[in-house]
Amino acid sequence: MHTSTPTDPDTVAKLVDALDCMEEAFVVYDKDGYLVECNNAFKRLYNYTDEQAKPGIHFRELGVIDIENGNVQSAQQAAKTIWR
Repeated sequence: MHTSTPTDPDTVAKLVDALDCMEEAFVVYDKDGYLVECNNAFKRLYNYTDEQAKPGIHFRELGVIDIENGNVQSAQQAAKTIWR
């Protein structure tokens, strides 16, 4: 079985276009936690801009954006909610 990573720009563009046609959110991170690719459904789900969800951003940075956008609560915010 032959496996390889597509490097031809046309092949990569077709793959990205296909991912954007999916209704489900799709994201790939590398082994170090950096975003490699995501589709528009992923960006819509978390209200990310193209600039925020660009390849190379670390998932921790997206977590900070999620807290700023109100998508998730920080531990401190959650504790305040629980102890009201």
